Amino acid sequence: MPSASSAEPSRAAPHLDTSERAVTLTGVTVRHGRVDALVGVDLAVAPGERIALVGSSGAGKTTLLSVVAGLVRPTEGAVAVLGSELASLAGR
Repeated sequence: MPSASSAEPSRAAPHLDTSERAVTLTGVTVRHGRVDALVGVDLAVAPGERIALVGSSGAGKTTLLSVVAGLVRPTEGAVAVLGSELASLAGR
C-alpha cells in the first residue's frame, strides 16, 4: 500500500530489501521544477499481487507508474523491479 512520509526524505537512495517482491519503491520523490509530484512514496508489490492505484486528478498516479516503468527517474529514493534496482540497469 503506498504511503507518503511526512519526514524529510533522504538524499541518497536507500538500500532496498527486494526479496520476494515484484516491485519495491523506497522513499521515492519526483519533482518537476518547484512542484512535488511524489514525496517519499514507499510501495511493495509481491509477485502476482493485484493493486489498485486510486486518486484524484493530479495526485501522481501516472507519475508513479512512469517511475515503475523506468520512464521517469526519481529525484530521490530507489526503485527495484524483480530484484534489480532500475538505476543500476544498462541504459538508465
